[in-house]
Amino acid sequence: LAYHALADDRLLVALPATHRLAGEARRRGTARVRLRDLAGEGFILVRRPGAPGMYGDLIEACHRAGFAPRVVAEVEQMLTNITLVAAGVGVSVVPASMADIHREDVLYAEAQDAPGLAAPLNLVTRIGEASPAVATFVRFALALAGGATAAARSRPASGATRAGAAPRPKPRSRAPARRS
Repeated sequence: LAYHALADDRLLVALPATHRLAGEARRRGTARVRLRDLAGEGFILVRRPGAPGMYGDLIEACHRAGFAPRVVAEVEQMLTNITLVAAGVGVSVVPASMADIHREDVLYAEAQDAPGLAAPLNLVTRIGEASPAVATFVRFALALAGGATAAARSRPASGATRAGAAPRPKPRSRAPARRS
């Protein structure tokens, strides 16, 4: 398999809206918390097979902050994770792209002592894929994600030969379509 890195989605701490740290953040007028202040809290995590990098990075960030997270639930999907946070079961760390879910019941905050905590967004293809449709889709996705920068980050899985970086698509005219 070839992995084409499209973006890094920064991770945010997800707290139940009723959590003491959520209240403190609201009083300060800033959506920031320290990861070390979550020591002793119950963590809800997406299982390692579903988000291996994110899972490992969070455990490592917690250790750097001086504690091992107490995992109270592991779930299959990020939506389930956020729903459990909203229900007050525990706290979690989620991609910023998910921060519009359950906004009335969840406070999303930056972890000020864990800068750079992010989840990679990858497009995965088979090495040597011959389908023109797949090649076109990969070129399009890489162009949307930043073109040459994203193409340069394409990498194969488990030491296989690197997938060729597809050339960027030619820009198309953005002239408005004629109406009849």
